[in-house]
Amino acid sequence: MDNETVKGLISQAKKILKSSQWLTPINFSEEKEKFQKTNQTNPVFVYPDLPTVQLQKILGEINSVKLIDDQSLENQILKNTLKEYGLKIRLLLSRAKPEFSQISRRLYLCHFDENSLQQARVDAANKLKFESQESLTAQQTAEAIRSYLLKNYGVNDWQVVVSHLTDFYVRIRPREKTIFVSQSINWDFCDLDNTLAHEIDGHVLRAINALNQENPILRQSLPFYIKTEEGLACYLCDYFSTTGDLSRKHHALKYLAGSLALTHSFRDVFNFFMANGFTPSLAYQRTFRLKRGLEDTNQPGLFAKEAVYYEGMMEVKKYLEQGGDIKKLYAGKIGLEDIDQIPVPQPIILPQRLKKT
Repeated sequence: MDNETVKGLISQAKKILKSSQWLTPINFSEEKEKFQKTNQTNPVFVYPDLPTVQLQKILGEINSVKLIDDQSLENQILKNTLKEYGLKIRLLLSRAKPEFSQISRRLYLCHFDENSLQQARVDAANKLKFESQESLTAQQTAEAIRSYLLKNYGVNDWQVVVSHLTDFYVRIRPREKTIFVSQSINWDFCDLDNTLAHEIDGHVLRAINALNQENPILRQSLPFYIKTEEGLACYLCDYFSTTGDLSRKHHALKYLAGSLALTHSFRDVFNFFMANGFTPSLAYQRTFRLKRGLEDTNQPGLFAKEAVYYEGMMEVKKYLEQGGDIKKLYAGKIGLEDIDQIPVPQPIILPQRLKKT
């Protein structure tokens, strides 16, 4: 199959998979209210109906692809993109099934290795308390983000929009050059500076640099980039911001809770967060993000994307401590495994806060 046909197949998959609705329960609010009224129940989530036939058809076509056998960068990216989208489709098709956890761990490269777990236990033992670090509204946060982008990087072509959705706090849409700030933004584990470090100096700067790549295929998110993407963003906010120690504790606890979720219920994970000082609002939101994709959350299971941040941060930290090139990390939306294959674009924007160290 020629590369253009493969790109068309990937484009079909993207159109279906780009929406987060497939893992967003239609009864989220009702189940949250039930959960809060009793200590006995676990949420039973109902999700939108999947376009199953269409997904199975695309998955079959992906599995039958035979790429031209060459070692070009474009070919390798297409090969890995097919693998990634195959896993994404399998993940949706396994929604509410036992294999959901393992497929999500493969997709997000989440290993729960013992070294990371040990360090997470150390960081989680920090005595700092989860309590409000800011009093900013979503609108005030959006205005602060616009100001930060303009003042520090001269960027004025990104939109910052307040959203009524509650399953996230800040969401980045690079292709649309849009940053969404949820009305439910929570300041129990970070302040504004921490959020700017993570969302802007981490995610947005990488997106801007990707758009400066000469090769069009490198302007998009490369396959399996999420672990490094979130790891770098966490590295910035956990080690180079004013509430870094608290947010590092937060990420460590999410990682440990993810390991727990593999064998325990929603309520068990929620209780773990509460026992470690999370406020009820933050504990519920984080538990949901670890358990989304399950229907009966009394069952064990994990959506690994939420857990992998800390593990990714440990990998990024190790890379930089061993002399890795920060410019390569900022060359685009790439994972560490591809870092030496991707050229550094010109111009490239690096975070101001790293230049101060």
